[in-house]
Amino acid sequence: MSRKAILILLGVCISFILLVVVSVSALLLYSVASHKETPEEKASEAGMLNRIGAKGRVVYCLKDIPQGAIVDGKALEEREIEQGKIPLDAVTSISLAKGRRAKYGMAQGQIISQHDLAR
Repeated sequence: MSRKAILILLGVCISFILLVVVSVSALLLYSVASHKETPEEKASEAGMLNRIGAKGRVVYCLKDIPQGAIVDGKALEEREIEQGKIPLDAVTSISLAKGRRAKYGMAQGQIISQHDLAR
């Protein structure tokens, strides 16, 4: 085969590969751009937006409580904070903490968790 024929064949192969890459890219772009949200996706997105601004109740320590002390309800306060800032094991009501023994010392301003309290 002559050198000229090899160069022509190489040019045709490269052109074909470029055509395939451009076609696949265009198809991918079209499929992403024309995606329609299903009702389930819309509901899920709306639910996430509602949860972002949602508030939840937690219990804060108003004064230091030493390790081993019985928790007095007067040393606690319920507050509402953003749902995303609530620790997973946070105590959500003073009645759940009042009268229990402090497993660890708790500092003023701390959110009380279930792990801070003995059973």
